Amino acid sequence: RSAVVSLYLTNPGTSCNPDPNSCSATSYKTKGTLAFQSATGGSGAAGTFETDDNGVVTSVTLAAGGSGYTSRPSVSFLGLPCPNGATVVATIGMGGLGCQDS
Repeated sequence: RSAVVSLYLTNPGTSCNPDPNSCSATSYKTKGTLAFQSATGGSGAAGTFETDDNGVVTSVTLAAGGSGYTSRPSVSFLGLPCPNGATVVATIGMGGLGCQDS
């Protein structure tokens, strides 16, 4: 059984602003959480993301790897400022985030 060991931002999404260069453009900068779903088991993975002023995802961070994953979980963004098509892929491996042998 494995844990989530890394995240890869495969598509940062598109701008939420119809005209991002406009002086009156709305700021869509935000921070949110990532949700991990697995049909084959596993739990406890947690992560966060940040967007720029246009709502484009600029970073994803794995906070906890969880355990018991037998296949790659799907990851979704909770709190995106607009449905912009952003995607992130989780990778699983043995041990998990921060695991150390004694």
